[in-house]
Amino acid sequence: MSKRETISEFYARTSTLPTSEQTKQFLDKICNQGTILDFGCGSGRWAAAFRRDRPDITIDLVDRNLDQAPLLVKEWKGARYHQSFESFRPEKSYDGMWASASLFFLPPAAFTEVLATLAEALTMDAPFYFDMVAPCKPINFYGMNPDAIHAALLAVDIHVDAISTRTELYGIDKMEIETHYVHAHKG
Repeated sequence: MSKRETISEFYARTSTLPTSEQTKQFLDKICNQGTILDFGCGSGRWAAAFRRDRPDITIDLVDRNLDQAPLLVKEWKGARYHQSFESFRPEKSYDGMWASASLFFLPPAAFTEVLATLAEALTMDAPFYFDMVAPCKPINFYGMNPDAIHAALLAVDIHVDAISTRTELYGIDKMEIETHYVHAHKG
């Protein structure tokens, strides 16, 4: 049995900011002065990179452990929702949503409900990025195959632009899991 990582250990391991090249495809689709939601922001690495690359946008954050995110400065431009994914209820619309390494922690029934809530808060044509592991057995991961991803998104009027798949290493044990990277948009 592997050692379970603490939140602090995970955040320390995931604190390197993505490059500007890694944020470009998503940020190029966000309007000037737009608002995005980083759903499951974790350590804050993506949100901090978005802030670095597009200081004009407002970035709202959702994470159960938001109080422990080391990269999210106190004077953050945007709302902070320190709560579970299932209890989040958006108070406004978003010009884009980012959900890296978060949605595959939701069991299928919760995923369906959360996805509907997120879709409702997206503006028309807004980009929605997330990743989803393939069906697998690691603790706390729920996976989907590309056909199931397409079906779940279409049910809430989100359309897939592209899904790319590659094997990634997860956790301190470096478990290999096939991962689907989904670029989609509302409407």
